[in-house]
Amino acid sequence: MVIIMKKIENSSEDKQKIEKALKKSQIFIGQILATTPNLIYVYDLNRKCNVYTNHEILGFLGYTSEEIKNMGNEFLKNILHPEDMNRVIEHHENMIVAPDGDIYSIEYRMKHSGGSWKWICSRDTVFKRNSEGLAEQILGTAIDITEIKTAESRQSLAVRILEILNHPEEKLKVIQKILNLLKEFTGFHAIGIRLKEGEEYPYYVVNGFAEDFIKTENYLCHRDSSGNIILSEKGNPILDCLCGKILSGNIASYLPYYTEKGSFWCNNTSRLTEINSDKEELCTRKKCITEGYRSIALIPLKSGNETVGLLQLNDKKPNCFTWEMINFFEGISSSIGIAFTRWKAMESLKETKDYLYKIINSIGDPIFVKDEKHRFLLVNDAECNLLGHKREEIIEKTDYDFLPKEQVHVFWEKDDIVLQTGEENVNEEEVNDPHGNTLTIITKKTLYKDNNGNKYIVGIIRDITDRKKSEEEKEKMEKQLRQAQKMESIGTLAGGIAHDFNNILGTIISYSELGLNTVSDELSVKNSLEGIIRAGNRAKDIIRQIITFSRQTDIELKPVSLGQIIKETLPLIRSSLPSTIKIKTLINTDGIVMADHAQISQILLNLCSNAMDSMIEHGGVLEINLSRLNIMSEYTDLKPGDYIVLAVTDTGQGMAKDIVERIFDPFFTTKNHGKGSGMGLSVVHGIVKSHGGIIKVWSKPQKGSSFQISIPEFYNPVPEKENLHESVPTGKEKILFIDDEEDLLFSQSQMLKFQGYNVTTTTSSIEALEKFQKNPCNFDLIITDQTMPDMTGIEIVKKILHIRPGMPVILCTGYSEKSIEDEAKSLGIKYLITKPVTAKNFAKIIRNALEQ
Repeated sequence: MVIIMKKIENSSEDKQKIEKALKKSQIFIGQILATTPNLIYVYDLNRKCNVYTNHEILGFLGYTSEEIKNMGNEFLKNILHPEDMNRVIEHHENMIVAPDGDIYSIEYRMKHSGGSWKWICSRDTVFKRNSEGLAEQILGTAIDITEIKTAESRQSLAVRILEILNHPEEKLKVIQKILNLLKEFTGFHAIGIRLKEGEEYPYYVVNGFAEDFIKTENYLCHRDSSGNIILSEKGNPILDCLCGKILSGNIASYLPYYTEKGSFWCNNTSRLTEINSDKEELCTRKKCITEGYRSIALIPLKSGNETVGLLQLNDKKPNCFTWEMINFFEGISSSIGIAFTRWKAMESLKETKDYLYKIINSIGDPIFVKDEKHRFLLVNDAECNLLGHKREEIIEKTDYDFLPKEQVHVFWEKDDIVLQTGEENVNEEEVNDPHGNTLTIITKKTLYKDNNGNKYIVGIIRDITDRKKSEEEKEKMEKQLRQAQKMESIGTLAGGIAHDFNNILGTIISYSELGLNTVSDELSVKNSLEGIIRAGNRAKDIIRQIITFSRQTDIELKPVSLGQIIKETLPLIRSSLPSTIKIKTLINTDGIVMADHAQISQILLNLCSNAMDSMIEHGGVLEINLSRLNIMSEYTDLKPGDYIVLAVTDTGQGMAKDIVERIFDPFFTTKNHGKGSGMGLSVVHGIVKSHGGIIKVWSKPQKGSSFQISIPEFYNPVPEKENLHESVPTGKEKILFIDDEEDLLFSQSQMLKFQGYNVTTTTSSIEALEKFQKNPCNFDLIITDQTMPDMTGIEIVKKILHIRPGMPVILCTGYSEKSIEDEAKSLGIKYLITKPVTAKNFAKIIRNALEQ
């Protein structure tokens, strides 16, 4: 018994020792658990709650042990992030069958009592098993990885934002995407970005702000009652409220809400009103406060030293921001600010490019830029029109895609000269436009080299087709002018020759008439003298035609006989025709028209000349017909009435219909170069129209041509021809006769003396003036030639009329010009005679002058 009792006493002592050691061990373990920074827990897999948590967990989550205990099996549901719930449940299910000693890790989020989410990394192992060997409880240790996760999230967000900023997309879409990412990342109620626009910083993109808030807070510039922006002493706009202070750099550095980079953040806006009443009014509008936003952050968007906008983050919960978070947002804002400056530069560049494109496209000359492979990189609208393709069809293509190979070879040779030498190349070329028209162009090509050494050809094209045509027309006109000047010279020469020849003819006719009056009645002598007079008159008519044709005077319409003009012109036509061309005339009327004699002659000569040219190779027949046409009613371009019709017909080559339609166009000609000016028929057409007539053409190839001219008939008769046997008026008056041609002066003075006049003659204008000055009343009439040495006839008459106003005067000329006629009329000279003149007509004119 004693032995038994002793064993019991020993056993009791051992138990006490064991209990004491266990307690000591528990205290040791408790001290370890209390001092470790890790989170330690024992989780019951069946009851779904923690059966043990150390103090670090309580501090980490912000709950008391009693609050955690009261959560019971709702523990996970209350504090686990919804997105992590399924993963944690799956993890616990796997732990039930986990072998002893194995450790399993998992990361998940737990909700802090303040509402924020905390990340932990948990390492679990089996702590207790049931009778079936399945795990009932797990022992876990965890560490706070919130900062690591936050850093990873921020880094991922920053990378994503940078990717978006560098993506070539429209600025508005980029900002919207960034704002949506920030909203998703932070979970804040409202986020907005302001961008500079002139002097203002309106909201560019917002997410979460009410429409009324945007309407009130959109513009920040302080304005007067008239709406004008109020400027500071430095001349800068004054910006309102907190946003304005941040954007203008007006930072109160003594306040804890500002950062060194110029940002503002506050986790409790109610304190801002306290500061407003203390030193300065930070929130002048207080809209953020009245809208219930407790946390506010305003981050300037900067690019270098320039503030280009503002990032605004608002939340209705307090304590949303940390220094680390603000620092992160400042980094994001800096990237956005730099990107904004880049956008601004790109927009400016785009505006510049658009401006340049507008200028280039407004230029009427084609412009292009090619690379070293001759590919088009830039073309303006004019170049597109020249090639006949849209811009997108031309870019990256070469000349081979649009032009013939032969032309491209020439163009590329010029391109290569520019690329190899760098010298400017100007070249005149011909190309066809999209409509098949041949254009003459001048292409100027210059070399452009960029900073990377790439070479480009810059070309500008000038269409000089019209200029070339103008130059050709100018050349034709100059030829016409030279021809006209030649004709004028010929006319002047003809006038001079005519003057001298008329004096000779006057002498011949005067001597013949004098002889006719002094010879005996022998018939043969009289017939001979009359023959000389008729020949002289015919020569006089020829000279008159030459003078009339060569004169450059206004149209002088007089009653003329077209038949007579044909007869007068026919010898000139015959003399120029080759023997292979026969001429036929058929004059069926002696009708009269109001016409200019010289111009009708010109028409006839022109039409006959054209007819001769068409028959020059094979010969043929030229017909000139004159007939009368009566129009009873409206007929084409002719009014009812009688017309004299002149028709010139040939059996030559004829003309096609398209040529007939153009023959009256100025400068149009079918003759070889140098053979015709293309002005003949256009002049003919103009003359006919000026005479109130029309011209019609009939022609067929190899069948000949016919030109028909219709001019209204005039009914007054043509004056009858002079009768050589008519009596000659006589007189006894004293006449002073002045002419430098002695033979003409002698013969005509003798004729006048024969008629009974007392004639004083002189070949000197000075001598004549002296004789008149000595005795002005000794003369009844002055007859003077216009072309005199020392003084012209006009000058002599002026001096005579100055001495004796009203003195009768007859002025004679071998070649009458309109200027002489006008001056003679202005002096009161009523009689201007063109030599030669017959004795009978001369006597009539003298008699009229004396009697008037």
